[in-house]
Amino acid sequence: MTARPTNSPAAAAKRSVAWAEAQRRGQYTHAELAVHAGVSDRWISIWSQEWEAEGKVRCIAGAGPGRIRKRYEVLADGEIAIPIIGDAVEQMWTVMRKSPQGFMATDLVAQIAVDCTIEDARAYCHSLLAAGYLRCVSKAVPNRREAVYRLIKANGVKAPRLKRLRCIIDPNTGQIIPMIEVRHG
Repeated sequence: MTARPTNSPAAAAKRSVAWAEAQRRGQYTHAELAVHAGVSDRWISIWSQEWEAEGKVRCIAGAGPGRIRKRYEVLADGEIAIPIIGDAVEQMWTVMRKSPQGFMATDLVAQIAVDCTIEDARAYCHSLLAAGYLRCVSKAVPNRREAVYRLIKANGVKAPRLKRLRCIIDPNTGQIIPMIEVRHG
C-alpha cells in the first residue's frame, strides 16, 4: 500500500504533470495518468477526488457497483459539474415514473445525464413491457414514429432490472417475474 501523497516539491511537480496530461486528454483513468506521471494509481485516485471536489473533473464511468475502472472527464473552465445520481437504468426509471402521459425511448435517452444508446433504452422498455410494467399506448410506425409507452406498475423508486436469468427483479417488492419465451416451430 502506498503512502498518502505528500506536499513535497517532487509530489507537487508530479501532480502538475498529471493535471497537464488530464487536460490534454480530456478524459482519463487512474492508470493512464499514473503511467505518465510516474506515480501509483492510488496517488491519481486521491488527486482525482480532490479535483472532483474542486469542480475540475467529473466521474463519468465506473462510479457504480462492480469492478469497473473509473473514468473522469475534465470540465471546461466555467462549466458547472452536475452530480450524476444512479446509472442509466435508474435514471430511465425515474423519467418513466415522472411521465404519466407516456414516453418514447428517445425521451428517456434525452432526459438522462449518463450515456445511453436508443437501442439500450428500447431494449429496457421491451423488457418492462414483457414483464407487465409498461403498456404500449401507441405502436411504432417504421420510419415515422416510435412507440409510446406508459408506466402502469410503479412500485417504488428503485428500478426493476433485467437479469441474465431472463427475469425481472423488482427490488421494491422483492418480486421476481420470469420472462416467458415463445418457441416457434
